[in-house]
Amino acid sequence: DFKIKVDGKWILITEEILSNHPGGSAITTYKNRDATTVFKTFHPGSEKAFKQLEFLKKYKGTDAPAPE
Repeated sequence: DFKIKVDGKWILITEEILSNHPGGSAITTYKNRDATTVFKTFHPGSEKAFKQLEFLKKYKGTDAPAPE
């Protein structure tokens, strides 16, 4: 499991979320980083992606990752 940040909110990315991500493991590139720009670049106008993001912010929101 790891975290990404989108629109100022940290989100926990679990193995289940990762295995269901249509872009596959590309999301791991943003482990513990801000993925706002890339999210908006790859999902412009995608109602499904933005709904999923809102769900994740609400139910998988978390604190910032611990420093490595």
